[in-house]
Amino acid sequence: MFAAVMLAAAGTSSAADETATATLSMSPRSGTLYKEAPRPVNWRVEVEVSAPDSSPNVLPTKYIKAHFPKGMEFNPAPGTAICPEAMVGPPPVNLTIPPEQMIARCPDALVGNGKASLFLAQNNEPGALLNDPVLLAFNGGENKDGEVVLRIYAYSKAGGTGLYEEAIFKDGVMEVAIPQITGDSSTSIFDLNIPGTNTEHPEWNGVDPGYVRTTCATGTWSGFAELTLGSRNTAGEASGPEALVRTPDFTTVCEGEVGKARASVTGARGPGSVKKGTGSTFRVTVKNPGTATARGGKLSVSGRGVSGRSSIGSMKPGASRVVKVKAKFKRAGKVKASFKAAFKGIPAAVSVKRIKVT
Repeated sequence: MFAAVMLAAAGTSSAADETATATLSMSPRSGTLYKEAPRPVNWRVEVEVSAPDSSPNVLPTKYIKAHFPKGMEFNPAPGTAICPEAMVGPPPVNLTIPPEQMIARCPDALVGNGKASLFLAQNNEPGALLNDPVLLAFNGGENKDGEVVLRIYAYSKAGGTGLYEEAIFKDGVMEVAIPQITGDSSTSIFDLNIPGTNTEHPEWNGVDPGYVRTTCATGTWSGFAELTLGSRNTAGEASGPEALVRTPDFTTVCEGEVGKARASVTGARGPGSVKKGTGSTFRVTVKNPGTATARGGKLSVSGRGVSGRSSIGSMKPGASRVVKVKAKFKRAGKVKASFKAAFKGIPAAVSVKRIKVT
């Protein structure tokens, strides 16, 4: 599924009336999508910038800010390695090595790939278009602000060199800073795929198939993108006015099932021996491993001479919560205490703990 939108460069007389097309594609890697439970998807975002044939130049892209549909998230698996900046980041890191050597630095952190095209030296001529750059995306973990970091290595075999781009993602927004390219060249195409669809080099595909997950809550996905265009001098400083562009909101259809909630109870942590007539507090882990929200949850304790009750409330799919419950023991002996989590409309879950009452 994809949505395409056109952007018109704002602003100043120095702009070349650039336009751009932004596309987003997401499809489930297997099975179906749900309204509430995020599922892994094949994800692709592409931004293409162009200018009219009558314009001799195309302004370089300096910054991309893409607003994605609600429910889409970057979600690195706990076992996915983190590639540090010292391995793939800006100089003094060596950025002249081919893709295979860069992957070898962080093979367990590779999450996607892509491609790019450049207008060399901003020249809006077919002969000046460089189409061979490739992109490699590595998991960079999270920064101090809780944003997921993608470390992107862009390499051109024709140019014999590469550059480092960093993308950050949080709350449905991905921001990509595009560094100055040799000759202050301009980006024509920025095309990123996670975990990857590069059939020529399948070994460049990502190792984490669930890195991007999404829901389809309303039957549509909506979003927009913003680009900052502008020239820079040899010192990397702005050498002219910036052109700011924003897409209209785009919408594309998706299909999401309602799903079903489930209940799970484990680990009733508390004393193994109590005194008759007293109350003791237990901590019980309650989970919803289902695909819909579990509602109206109550946690109860029952058994021979045992009683207790606590509220759980609602739990979203995939949620886990430690719930405290105080149980009272009225009879001496060995007791099988049943800790039961019950939600509206779904089977209850029970965990049993043996307790000695003296």
